[in-house]
Amino acid sequence: TPDAPAPPDRKGWHRDLGRMWRDTKDAFAFIFHQPGPRAAFLATVVFATFATPIMRFLSLFVTNVYHLQERTFGFMTGAMGLGAVLGGLLMKKVPPWYPKHHLIPLSVLLGGIFIFLFSISKDPWIAAAFMLFVGWFWMWAFNSAMGALQLLVPDDMRGRVLSVCNCVALGFMPLGYFFASAIGKLGAALVHRSAPHLWDDGLDTQIGVGLCALLCIAAGLIMLTWRTPEVDAIMPGDPAYDRTPGLWRGITASFHRPRHAPACPRCLAQLPLPPEAALANACPQCGQDLPPPTSK
Repeated sequence: TPDAPAPPDRKGWHRDLGRMWRDTKDAFAFIFHQPGPRAAFLATVVFATFATPIMRFLSLFVTNVYHLQERTFGFMTGAMGLGAVLGGLLMKKVPPWYPKHHLIPLSVLLGGIFIFLFSISKDPWIAAAFMLFVGWFWMWAFNSAMGALQLLVPDDMRGRVLSVCNCVALGFMPLGYFFASAIGKLGAALVHRSAPHLWDDGLDTQIGVGLCALLCIAAGLIMLTWRTPEVDAIMPGDPAYDRTPGLWRGITASFHRPRHAPACPRCLAQLPLPPEAALANACPQCGQDLPPPTSK
């Protein structure tokens, strides 16, 4: 906790710049030398870079695309906030067998789709409906990726690794803003030159955010097709390890779906019935912690 005293071997660490640099390098090495943490980290950074321009450019959508006032801006942010709350509440409805290395890229994909639909909509009511789902999958993408990363990091490195992840993700956000602005102005200029009847003062905003959303969609499709089971601590040799390429296979997670009796998501061992009793314990074969049963 923030008020807990530092361990004796870490006392005065903030005064030792050399030690801080070594700790930072250790955190980067842990992230990039292991496929599971690396995949969760890259998903977070990609979504932070190319999904967040929608928030920075939202005021421009209100004034230049919808030609409305600040009340609409509050309405849009409220719709996104409501979607984030619903997404947080509905995460418990995700089946316990559906692994994070499928859920994270699926959330990135769906978040990108709804950001793109928002960017091409000129009706504020339809855009607000899309904004609801943007908030939903925004919550799922960040929550799932950071949750997976925390579970993969050992206790003695958790603070360092999560600090590095947060710093990089937050640091890359302005790059997404600059990219959206530059590509939007370039695209709007090309449209104005070749088809001036299609140009309006909000077109550059729509093009910039829309192209960033398409990059999110492309990243989600790639991560769903070529998956990284190590995100769920499923290692090569485990029965549940599956890297067979396939988009539909990635969306449905059919390889991990229990056939008859509930199965452990890591080793696919059949768990004893009833499932409520089995899910309250650890897997009897590999010791994997299983989520508690959800109340009906």
